[in-house]
Amino acid sequence: MMKTALRSIALASILVTASVGIANAANTHASSLSRAQVVAELQAAQQSGEILGDEVSVYPMIPDGPDKSRAQVVATLAAAQEAGHVLGDEASVYPMRTHGSAKSRTQVVNELHAYTSNHSKFIEH
Repeated sequence: MMKTALRSIALASILVTASVGIANAANTHASSLSRAQVVAELQAAQQSGEILGDEVSVYPMIPDGPDKSRAQVVATLAAAQEAGHVLGDEASVYPMRTHGSAKSRTQVVNELHAYTSNHSKFIEH
């Protein structure tokens, strides 16, 4: 009796799983769009560069125009240059250092002479 109950439960679960799978398969194939609508959407997506086309057009299409105007680009560049985020076109044009040493070169040389005269015989001038 136990074997019969297990068989019927197994058979019922198989039937339920199969019927759910068939119902899902039927829903995925049904579409409200006509073939002409699908073709039109495909062509629009290819033209906008959202998807790649056939083997001839392997790369996405280049947009027709720029995203920003020349005036916007020039204004952005000027703001970046004023903020110090953009260097000039030559290697000698770098942002100025705002900090420096607290001692002058003469003070450092005098300290070196004082140190070497008291601590080391190897450094001579």
